[in-house]
Amino acid sequence: AVIERRGEDLALLAKDMGVWEELFNYASRPDPAWAAANLEPVSGNNSGDISISGLVVFSRSGEPIFRGGAFRTWPDSVVMEAGRYFAHALDGDASPAVQFVPPVERRLYWLAASRIVHGYDVARQGESAGYIVLAYAMDERELTYAERVSGVRNVRLDVPAQASATATAPARLSLSLPNALHLTSTGTLRPVLHGSFSLQSYLGQPGASLHYDADVPLLSAQIDSWQTGTIVSIGTILLAVFGVLLSTYGLVVRPFEDLSRAVKQFASGGPWQPPAGRHREFQALSGAFTQAIERQLAAEQGERERAAEAAQRAEQLRLLLDSLPALVFFKDGEGRYITVNQGMARFHNLPVDEIIGKSDFDLFPPDVAAELRAQDRQVLATGERIDGELRLAQRGKEYVFQFVKVPMRDGDGAASGLIGFAFDVSEHRRLEQALRQSQKMEILGQLAGGVAHDFNNVLTAIMAGVEMATAEAPEGSALADDLLEVSQAAERAAQITRQLLFLSRSQSAEKKALDINEVITSLNKMLTRLLGEDISIELDLAIPAPLVLADRTQMEQVLLNLALNARDAMSGGGVLRISTSVHPCCDIGPGRALAPAVKSSGLTPPSGERCLLLTVSDTGFGIPPEVQDHIFEPFFTTKRERGTGLGLSVVHSIVRDHGGAIWFESRPGGGTEFHVALPLAGDAGEATVALPAAKPVPRQARVLLVEDDQAVRALTQRALQRQGYQILVAASASEASGLWQELAQPPDLLLTDVILPDGSGLELARVLESRCPGLRVLFISGYSAASLAERGLPVEGGRLLAKPFTAAALCQAIQETLGA
Repeated sequence: AVIERRGEDLALLAKDMGVWEELFNYASRPDPAWAAANLEPVSGNNSGDISISGLVVFSRSGEPIFRGGAFRTWPDSVVMEAGRYFAHALDGDASPAVQFVPPVERRLYWLAASRIVHGYDVARQGESAGYIVLAYAMDERELTYAERVSGVRNVRLDVPAQASATATAPARLSLSLPNALHLTSTGTLRPVLHGSFSLQSYLGQPGASLHYDADVPLLSAQIDSWQTGTIVSIGTILLAVFGVLLSTYGLVVRPFEDLSRAVKQFASGGPWQPPAGRHREFQALSGAFTQAIERQLAAEQGERERAAEAAQRAEQLRLLLDSLPALVFFKDGEGRYITVNQGMARFHNLPVDEIIGKSDFDLFPPDVAAELRAQDRQVLATGERIDGELRLAQRGKEYVFQFVKVPMRDGDGAASGLIGFAFDVSEHRRLEQALRQSQKMEILGQLAGGVAHDFNNVLTAIMAGVEMATAEAPEGSALADDLLEVSQAAERAAQITRQLLFLSRSQSAEKKALDINEVITSLNKMLTRLLGEDISIELDLAIPAPLVLADRTQMEQVLLNLALNARDAMSGGGVLRISTSVHPCCDIGPGRALAPAVKSSGLTPPSGERCLLLTVSDTGFGIPPEVQDHIFEPFFTTKRERGTGLGLSVVHSIVRDHGGAIWFESRPGGGTEFHVALPLAGDAGEATVALPAAKPVPRQARVLLVEDDQAVRALTQRALQRQGYQILVAASASEASGLWQELAQPPDLLLTDVILPDGSGLELARVLESRCPGLRVLFISGYSAASLAERGLPVEGGRLLAKPFTAAALCQAIQETLGA
């Protein structure tokens, strides 16, 4: 019994170590440093009331991950056999197992084992990380202790040599009954009782033989004394039994009934009220019940507090995830959603509970779902984080998401699921696109401004030369037709240059009260020629003519671009209609009473009282629906061979700069209508603008022409000489200054390029005006006024004629300058 109690003590120690949280962490992820500091000192401690001769820790898979004390010298086969036995004995049972082990090195050991579990975390209770086996050696000190406690003597162990481990392990074995018991007589005639036990190992093999001796002094005398006292004892017992029966109910039965009622009352939800008792044993029993109940109540309270803390942490995590500006989701290994945040629920327009358990194939189109599943498989296969960008459409809206996916790992470190974050960067991408477009336009402006001067010089020479050649060509001749084609090509080239300069903000607008009907009428002849004979033009103009505050050139650009787009949509001929009307601004715009077009450019109609509504419609094939959202983008075109992608973009920019709006309605095969709303310069009325009478210009006016480009200089000289002007020519500022000093009479007009090889026309004009106050000056340049101002050459106090220009435009500008 003493020896078995040692085994029970060892089992209790194994159970206590089995719920050691740090040992659980070590068995899950072995740390040699922790084992050396915490397990090594315990392994060989064979002193004290409870001692350990050896210690071994097995992982969940049955592999020994730590061996200390006696286990270091044990054969591997014995250690592994013990591990297999206890793994079988502990399977499904949290109680410790205790057995003898086959003798090792002629020593007998107790072994006790227990599962290593997480004993303090409620959420993880029962989870096993392996098991621990403790060894206790039956040495001489233990045998001496057994003699002292049991009162026997000469306790000794007969340990045979180690037997081979071949027997099948039974479920559980313990000490057997004595298999030998006999008496002997010593030299002093003292009777001696000799006894022995056979100790079997957990493999069912003979482990050792336990032998002991016990003295029986004066055995026979004791037997006689027993016979004499037996009769007296029996009588006494009979008398005592009667008294016991009388007092049993009051002393035993009633207190136990009171205890039973108290337990039933507590089990039904009432308070614990322990009954009072007079006997110390019953009080001890009642106190034990009270202590057990108090421990249970404390444990339940601790579990409730831990559960409340866990719920609070879960709620805090939920609030954190819901507050993130992202879609957050958790998935298992099969791609099903475990949980999601409110951002994910809002994106799908579903409650969180309806998303949990679904896969991407339940929520997204098949192609998107397949791409998402491929990403998940990559995370689970590699165990590494991935990130990237995903574009998808949801409920008619385009989204761009930047996502991150990281694996979730189980206790063995394997990827069992994933966590994902998806950030909506749609607006960021739109702003980036706008920034790139702005940068593109800035580069375009720099390019356009850089080439405008030289290119416009070339166009000026071409246009002036063609104009003079056309005047001399016979009307209706092939030469006249060829020159007309050249003139139209030059005009288109000049138009492209103006569009580029306008988009790059290198060309400023000169807004004034403008009769839009007069602009349309004056362009009618040019439009007829540009559209061709198979397209007719119908005009429906408001009476009286509405006035708008606008730049005439830019309004002509709007009409011309819209008309050319209409021509391209009517390749088989058709009708182009241009109409103007005046309406309250509140009635004009997409979705309003007038012109309720379905596609807007994003500009807001004017907010004044009355607006001009300009409508340009055609009978062409219409604009395909898939490109309608892009037609106002710079460089977007469906006319791959001859389109520049600038026409409607320029129109949009001009209308925006004039405080107006543009929108359209197009039906496949049913034509397209563009509507432009502009604020009026005043109440609609007849455009009667009184112009001051021009002063008469002498036909023999003298003009000093300063131009560094030889072709422009020669053609300009010829054109002006044909009009009767006397021309003095210089190629640079220095040459013009020298020529001026030789003149007996100063010229009437200085016609000079702004940028000259040896200075600027502005400086030249200031010098000559100081010599001749009242000198009229007309500047010409391939740069716009805005571009010149950016270069530090603002044209002030003089007129500017932008290249390219025709001979007629030049003569008109000279007439206006001299007659001012």
